Amino acid sequence: MPVKKITESQMLSTILCPAYLKYNYDPYSLDLSQAIAKKALVYFLTHVEDLYRSCTIDQLIDISIKKAAHKKLTNTSSSYKKRIHTHASNFISTFIDTYPPDRYYPILLDLNVPLAFESYEISLNFTLILKDLHKSALVVYDLIHANDFHVKNNLDYFSAKKYIIADRLSFILENPISYFCFYIPPLKPLAQNQSIDISFIPIPQGLDSMNYYLNIFKSKIRLNKNPFCINYSCPKRKECTHDKSW
Repeated sequence: MPVKKITESQMLSTILCPAYLKYNYDPYSLDLSQAIAKKALVYFLTHVEDLYRSCTIDQLIDISIKKAAHKKLTNTSSSYKKRIHTHASNFISTFIDTYPPDRYYPILLDLNVPLAFESYEISLNFTLILKDLHKSALVVYDLIHANDFHVKNNLDYFSAKKYIIADRLSFILENPISYFCFYIPPLKPLAQNQSIDISFIPIPQGLDSMNYYLNIFKSKIRLNKNPFCINYSCPKRKECTHDKSW
């Protein structure tokens, strides 16, 4: 049987409802403004050496946002493009003020780590892995789509991810690892000058295995869809209810 490759958010979506995988619905995906800001930050850090050769911080931020937004804003108004640019620029500036590149040097960026499980290969994503040049530690950052009660009460999932990345990196690096989730608010539709308040959530030691979540994923896959679903606000409810292929 061929291996089916899925993303981490697809796995989490399946745990929430197995029908989401069939309908290609991902409630864990980033908002457009968050996705552009993330990609721009990754591009900025990938080309951070240019700061010492050919451009200023403002120039590199501007280039990074244009690269990240390429073709994603084709059908949007010029005012919205400007607001997206300002939003991403404020985010990058805030992040590098907190973690300046001359101290926190990028090691691996937007890293996908494959995790084999039965007939699936799940791609776990780690947004940033930086080296603290003043210490021996590596700092891992995991961008999350929301910062709510559900996330804050499921930090064991991220401690399992922390164990996995520490184990994978142990073959090439012996540095201790600090692990943070971080969150940037999506661009609000009506706010003209939205401030960027980045939330950082330290991940403590906890689960040292992803098996708990993988077993839930396995059980949900066998269900196809949640029985007696009472999620009346689900955007796929009508499609799922009338689907005769189950």
